[in-house]
Amino acid sequence: MTPCERVLQEMAATLRGPQRARERLLDEIAEDLKDAIEAERARGIAPDAAEALVAARFGTPTVVANLWNSEQTHQRRAIRRNMLIGMVALATAGALGITQYASGKNSSPPNRCRTASSQAGSPCDRIRPPTAGVGRRR
Repeated sequence: MTPCERVLQEMAATLRGPQRARERLLDEIAEDLKDAIEAERARGIAPDAAEALVAARFGTPTVVANLWNSEQTHQRRAIRRNMLIGMVALATAGALGITQYASGKNSSPPNRCRTASSQAGSPCDRIRPPTAGVGRRR
């Protein structure tokens, strides 16, 4: 097993979180290690020595994995918190709706034109269209 494969294997063993996210991270690290090895080989270093140098420069995989794991834990907590806030808001809105329905009251203001006197010249006469002859066929 090469040094870079060992780094990836150790990191895969300690990573937590969704599998697809872990796989994307490992693929990205593998590509970065490959690019670093090619850069070292372009400088004239032997392939085995270049891979050992890149793996040593990468450091311990547990440090990177611990940073990843703490970020994943933070994200999971934020998702749970937001879901809890949403559920509380939904439950509150439902409880208020049920309370309003049970009390028999409507939150909309009363329609004054329905209760206004039918005297000529009332403010509602200006709003209502005339009803005589509307919608009748002859």
